Amino acid sequence: MKLPRLIRRLVLLGVLIAPALSAMAQQISVVPQTLLSRDTTIRLRVATVSPFALGRESVTMNNNRFTVTLRSFDNSPDVGPEPPTADVPAASGDVILGKFPQGSYSAEVLFLDRRTNILTSMGTVQFNVAPDLAARLSGYPAYDFTDLWWNPSESGWGISIHVKRDILFAAWFAYDSTGNPTWYTLQGGHWQTPNLYSGPVYATHANPNAGVGPLTSVAVTQVGTGSLTFNGYDQADFSFVVNGAQNNKNIMREVF
Repeated sequence: MKLPRLIRRLVLLGVLIAPALSAMAQQISVVPQTLLSRDTTIRLRVATVSPFALGRESVTMNNNRFTVTLRSFDNSPDVGPEPPTADVPAASGDVILGKFPQGSYSAEVLFLDRRTNILTSMGTVQFNVAPDLAARLSGYPAYDFTDLWWNPSESGWGISIHVKRDILFAAWFAYDSTGNPTWYTLQGGHWQTPNLYSGPVYATHANPNAGVGPLTSVAVTQVGTGSLTFNGYDQADFSFVVNGAQNNKNIMREVF
């Protein structure tokens, strides 16, 4: 006897939710909207309305299709593994996608309501990247790989990669043979292919510089070689030889 009433409520709920999600989808746009080239940093602008304040986001890419997952801000004490301070509320937000070669792309935005744990599609947008001079030159990366990278199963170390045009600079924090934290850099190399970069690895040593005085006695020494093989937008293999020891790491973009 109660089933028809329940059905009517579900239908009414669908009627109320559908326009709200449609309105949210209309507020998804690509920035900038024109003159997209390889040197353009492309952002996805998502304007939201209360109570859909944004918390963290994640971006993945499969072929030329992005999936952007947004989640609601939740400052309740029981929000899962991350503490409440991991969220920063916002009325709207720009999700940085990066720089890309010539081609057609699409991006679907998903919204995770952390109060109900329901994942909903907010819509899909398309954009095209026009050819330019950089796309015709050799020695350029396939994508903008600038980000923090790590292996989620090996918490405690990571690598910061910065790319500008055809230049790559990477610095990673690790530990030496005695367990002391050490910084290494990968720089001064070349793109062997749009997805493979290799070059020398350096270690830097100096006097302690924790705000007690100027940095002096800096020593930069080449300690090996390294290479980054990018298997896509957010996956890579990091191989290096440091002081005669060879290693290989599977790394991915770190999601904040």
